Amino acid sequence: ISFFFTVTVIDLRWNEISSIDHPFVDNQNLNDLSLDYNKIDKINSNLLQGLSQLKNLRISTNRISSIERNSFLDIPN
Repeated sequence: ISFFFTVTVIDLRWNEISSIDHPFVDNQNLNDLSLDYNKIDKINSNLLQGLSQLKNLRISTNRISSIERNSFLDIPN
């Protein structure tokens, strides 16, 4: 869906999400991603792949116990 790649803000707070498998890859317009207050327990290395414009990432109040190596590699400083 080409519409998805024009989205700049995604707010998925309070959705009881437990895992995310590669949903945001290469959305170069996304600059704000909110995943707070879910049940995410692992940050996969490809979760944020290609999100070169991401400025705000919110992942607080989850169950994160594991973050794969290079998970934040594509994220600007």
